Amino acid sequence: MNEVYNNIKQQKRNKLKLIITIIIAIIIALAGILAWFMLNRKEDIYITQNPIIQDISQDVSATGTLSPTDTVEVGSQISGTLLEVLVDVNDEVKKGQTIAIIDPEKLNQSVDNFIAQLQSAKAELYSAEVQLENKQWNYENYLELYNKTNGKSPSKMQLKTSELEYKSAKADIEIKKAAIKQLETSLNSAKIDVKNSIITSPTNGIILSRNIEPGQTVAASFSTPTLFTIAKDLSKMKLISNVLEADIGKVKVGQDVIFSVDSYPNEEFNAKVAKVNYADSSSTSSSSSSSSSSGSSSNSNSTNIVSYEVTTYINNDKLLLRPGMSATATIKTEVQKNALTIPYQALLFKPIKDTKKESSGFIMGGPPKREKKSYSEIGSTGKIWILQDGIPKEIEVEIGISNGRNVQILSNNINTNTQVILQTQTK
Repeated sequence: MNEVYNNIKQQKRNKLKLIITIIIAIIIALAGILAWFMLNRKEDIYITQNPIIQDISQDVSATGTLSPTDTVEVGSQISGTLLEVLVDVNDEVKKGQTIAIIDPEKLNQSVDNFIAQLQSAKAELYSAEVQLENKQWNYENYLELYNKTNGKSPSKMQLKTSELEYKSAKADIEIKKAAIKQLETSLNSAKIDVKNSIITSPTNGIILSRNIEPGQTVAASFSTPTLFTIAKDLSKMKLISNVLEADIGKVKVGQDVIFSVDSYPNEEFNAKVAKVNYADSSSTSSSSSSSSSSGSSSNSNSTNIVSYEVTTYINNDKLLLRPGMSATATIKTEVQKNALTIPYQALLFKPIKDTKKESSGFIMGGPPKREKKSYSEIGSTGKIWILQDGIPKEIEVEIGISNGRNVQILSNNINTNTQVILQTQTK
């Protein structure tokens, strides 16, 4: 009986030892997990920047093309075959300089033909003047004899006939003179055509384009063809930029413009807005599409991109800029001097907070995340996060102008010593 009792007692002791062993193992495991967690716990580091005082401008971006301020298109008033082309693109020309010659052979033939016709017409006039003199003499003799004989001789019919012949001879003289005048006009016109066969530069300048080659036929029957384009002065250029309708209301005459060209990527050129067009200058739908069916027309109108031309005049004394260059321009629509600014990135930052331990300033949960927000969604006020005594704090600020990188702060609840949170890093 004692043995049975001892066995039962021994089994209880063994079972108790096992339970105690399991509990100790669990405690050790939990301690190990907690120690590992504490050793590997990640800490959030806030990246901050103090506001700075600087000049800031609100900009409007635009693209455009450079062109001379004054160009002259040289054409031909006559048709013919080009005999010579004496200049090429980039050549400097002087006013009155011969730049091309049209073959004048047929024009000279026309001049010779009119000269011959004029000589013949003058000979005919001389003959008509002799006839007039003869008719006049006959009529005056008949009239004198008629008066002396009191109408007995010659007869009235003979007198009247001689009078009509005399008047007809006078009219023929006027016709011959008019024909001569017409021939003289045609001759002068032919001589002008010969003169126009020598094409000269109307101004001092530089040849920008040449649209002809020797041997080419020029047809000036319906419109004057453009043979050359001459820039009067390349030291003065103009930039015509296209500004989208969303921004055109901010652009005013006299505003500063900074632009660059691909040829000189590290150089900026300065100018001022000279003219802002009221009529739109660009549309993706052509005029032909607007005359199509109403369905397709309404569809094309919905995709229109409307822009307005802004003209800027540029001093190009160094002749670095050339016609046709593409330029990227920045128009400074508003400028604030000595403004308190923060990075635009600060307005996009917003942490996600699950729990917060005020005593240590430690924020539990995942790392703060950035809230997606476009500048168009930011009004005259916005919210930013600052680091105050090591703890993130959200405040509301009044916003001024922005250039896309920095934002002006108008409210006085932050200063140059404020730590503005831009982002976080976890380590």
